[in-house]
Amino acid sequence: MELTDIRNAFENGRLEAKSAASGKLPHSLWETYSAFANTNGGTIVLGVEEDSDHQLRITGVPHAHELVTTFWNNANDGNTVSANILVDENVRVESHGGMDVIIIDIPRAPREMRPVFAGRNPLTGTYRRNGEGDYHCSQDEYRAMVRDQGDEPIDGTVIGEIGLESIDISTLNAYRNMLKAQRPGHPWLELPDDELLWKLGAAQRVPGSRQLHPTRAGLLMFGDERYITGEFTHYLLDFRLITDTSARRWDDRIMSADGTWPGNVFGFWTRVTPKLMDGLPMPFNLPNGIVRLDDTPLRKAVREAFTNALGHADYFGGTGVVVLRYGNERIDFRNPGSLRLEQSLIERGGLSDARNPGIMKMFNLLGIGERAGSGFDTLRAGARSENLSEPTLLEELHPDRVTLSMPITASSAQPHRIGKAPALTGREAAVMGLFADRPSLTTADIAQATGLSRPRVRALLGKLMQKGLLDQHGQARATFYTKTSN
Repeated sequence: MELTDIRNAFENGRLEAKSAASGKLPHSLWETYSAFANTNGGTIVLGVEEDSDHQLRITGVPHAHELVTTFWNNANDGNTVSANILVDENVRVESHGGMDVIIIDIPRAPREMRPVFAGRNPLTGTYRRNGEGDYHCSQDEYRAMVRDQGDEPIDGTVIGEIGLESIDISTLNAYRNMLKAQRPGHPWLELPDDELLWKLGAAQRVPGSRQLHPTRAGLLMFGDERYITGEFTHYLLDFRLITDTSARRWDDRIMSADGTWPGNVFGFWTRVTPKLMDGLPMPFNLPNGIVRLDDTPLRKAVREAFTNALGHADYFGGTGVVVLRYGNERIDFRNPGSLRLEQSLIERGGLSDARNPGIMKMFNLLGIGERAGSGFDTLRAGARSENLSEPTLLEELHPDRVTLSMPITASSAQPHRIGKAPALTGREAAVMGLFADRPSLTTADIAQATGLSRPRVRALLGKLMQKGLLDQHGQARATFYTKTSN
């Protein structure tokens, strides 16, 4: 980052200015280091301070090069911070107006190194970035990062406390029939249920026993909801069809906990997919109502987005998988858990890091789901095939959630366009999307969800009010915003 970029970074919540006029490293530097590393990266500038009007001014750092040496000694000291994720180019001294400043560019740490924490205690030293400031991570957030650290797939764990009585056979038969339709003659088709589950990686034997037990992937994919919630306390699958975007009600709903069906992932996929496909362009009738080889790019993109939400969800997370179809405008896919790769890498394509590779493998056998990181390319191609705007991806924190918004008709050239409102920028669309779950939001709520600074959020809110999409209520600290009723 150059000095000329400081203002832009500050407005986007990706910069922390610290004075360091004493010639010493501020103690809070390592909290910010942890926060940036565990979120989306950012820049710490020593020798710049913020005044009472939220303006930045350069104050300089005495003996800057000596202080850089001190910084590196601390960064490599395991008692100060858990990991050094920097290279030489990330730390430099620049001069402006005869004063030296130290610029420290901190990248997002790879998931294998998160959580990055200050001090020696990860439970007290793990931070994340939220809008303009750092916040101490909860134990749930800390545990979520730890779960994502290893190379061993989370959904591959065998659940030895229960047996195959937890598997819903009707769901397994539906999977078998779809496999037969897509891959006639496959050698697994004639296997008995227990052997098919073993081949799929849905069941395994524990050491010293010949009895099969479900894996987490198998339980999620084919299990009964009663057993699933025993392993995943916050498990929930929820689909809502909302035809009137100005009203806060749904017209159709499918939930895993309603007791009318087994409530598993594959059952959810088979029930919801036709509702997502309904009304989308298609050249011919589908042979089985869900999958075809010569499908349209948009239908394929919607299925890809849905499948990826199920395959990337953190089922231990505090929020469930929620799919919202807003009439013929757009579909929002929301799954619990943070992004395992940087958002720019995901959108660029070519890389894949599924949180639940066992679930993805079972979908892949049916010809469904991303392969070799092509997921976002498929989504982009689907949108472009119908002259739609590209899908948008939003990572929210506290609780962790990822929302993919997919336009499905030309009338939704921007994912969160309402009626005949003006087209929205990507950030404006992301802010409007936050109102889908909550009737009112404050500036602080939006800053927390988007990672933007409060001044930047206030500017976005002003533009959305000018476009007639939001109403402002209250004054000063009691100010909040709601969607317009018309």
